[in-house]
Amino acid sequence: MIIMKKGSIFNKVYLTFGMLVVCVASVFAQISSDKDPNADFSQFKTFGFKPGTVIDQGKTETNNTIMDNKVDDAVTSELTAKGLKRDDNNPDLVISYTAGAQEKTELEDAGPGFAGPGIYVADGWWADSYDEFWQNTYNEGTLMIDVKDAQTNELVYRVYGAGEVKNKSKKQDKEINKVVKKGFKDFPQQ
Repeated sequence: MIIMKKGSIFNKVYLTFGMLVVCVASVFAQISSDKDPNADFSQFKTFGFKPGTVIDQGKTETNNTIMDNKVDDAVTSELTAKGLKRDDNNPDLVISYTAGAQEKTELEDAGPGFAGPGIYVADGWWADSYDEFWQNTYNEGTLMIDVKDAQTNELVYRVYGAGEVKNKSKKQDKEINKVVKKGFKDFPQQ
């Protein structure tokens, strides 16, 4: 148990800084990918897109051309860098995505020392009178990109990203590019 001497503001500052680092770290995107270990990626030379699905607060959109273009541009950049060519008429791989956002609320226990002045115990020592909680409400977004074999319609590669949704378009572009870049990092070079 940590007991702080009266007037020990530096201990509270260090503890506050530590809490902020933990809170900020929890906002960064979680990104992963998975591939079919039995798929022969050497046979895939071209790719094409089909429009994606956007789910925002439970409402489904299938004609969000703005999001289609953002995901399309990011994935095209990564796959052409891997040696594939874009061919929407006769692709070897078909790319689709699902994006979603929903409001989340998280509670953080601020722990002892953040509840206020506390109570005086003895000899200049203080103890907390109660705990306090911080509430953080934000929109969590997910982006799942599926890569399917056009001949068999089998899923051969999937990218998944989740994190806090940014409201500004340039920040959204940056986050989408980050998910796509990291998610396609393990996609086989052609």
